[in-house]
Amino acid sequence: MVRVGLIGFGLAGQAFHAPVIRGVKGMELCCILERHGSRAREMYPDVRVARTLEELLADKEIRLCVVATPNDSHGELARACLEAGRDVVVDKPFAPTLAQCEEVARLAVKQGRLLTCITTGDGTEIFRRCRGSWNRGLWAPSPSMKRTSIGSIWRGQRVLGGSAPISRRRACCSIWGHI
Repeated sequence: MVRVGLIGFGLAGQAFHAPVIRGVKGMELCCILERHGSRAREMYPDVRVARTLEELLADKEIRLCVVATPNDSHGELARACLEAGRDVVVDKPFAPTLAQCEEVARLAVKQGRLLTCITTGDGTEIFRRCRGSWNRGLWAPSPSMKRTSIGSIWRGQRVLGGSAPISRRRACCSIWGHI
């Protein structure tokens, strides 16, 4: 069972990430980070609600963190989760700059953690520009090199949505649509 901590409970957390996590066999939504309000508790009364990232990361049984917060916080939150020894899925955009994307990807490789980004684009200019980073070993596209809406593979199991990590030794960030 993969215990998942969801960071952020705005539109993306409520409408996309929490339902998908709950719907995937072998995953357990065990904690939601919602800084204010009570929507998470109302929608998921059986799931613990944290008010800080530190509180969520204090649960050492959480193996995977899903970052679904305002865009400008994605890179920093992904970094904090990696430093805490968690695998990470980041909603798009991955980070505000390509430099921060590369920095976080290097950290994932160094930590031996999985890292991926949910995307909706393909073949865009950013996709073409990122090929250089892939060639330097910083990124690995999803196995099909294109977005799949259903049927990605994560840790050898079919899961719903997005792109999938391909190696524990390499950060896999499918960032071609949105940075």
